[in-house]
Amino acid sequence: MKIRIKSIEHPGNYVSELTVLEVLEDCDIGKFLLSKTDQGTVIQSFWFPDKRVQEGDMIILHSGLGTNVSVHSQTGNVHHFFWNLRESVWGQNKNTPVLIEAINWNFQSIEALNISKAA
Repeated sequence: MKIRIKSIEHPGNYVSELTVLEVLEDCDIGKFLLSKTDQGTVIQSFWFPDKRVQEGDMIILHSGLGTNVSVHSQTGNVHHFFWNLRESVWGQNKNTPVLIEAINWNFQSIEALNISKAA
């Protein structure tokens, strides 16, 4: 895995709650999703936007509100992303974070699939 979950800070308080990830090799963070699971069932996910990150960079996913920003320094880069939720993600001990690398994926809009609405 090119990125690993390092820690969850301030669980239960969406204003200050964050998930810390560490980049282990250069990659595009946009190929990764962080999912909240409850006993093996995905409850919600955050799909990171496309952005090249480098080995040693830190990625901070804030549960609360904010604007994505990257801070560059001589000691390394820190990329802040915001889930923009008004509730805690990691407030319950049974919730487990799962980091997924989505190398290949496909999507279709509802309209393209010709799914009719229920009468």
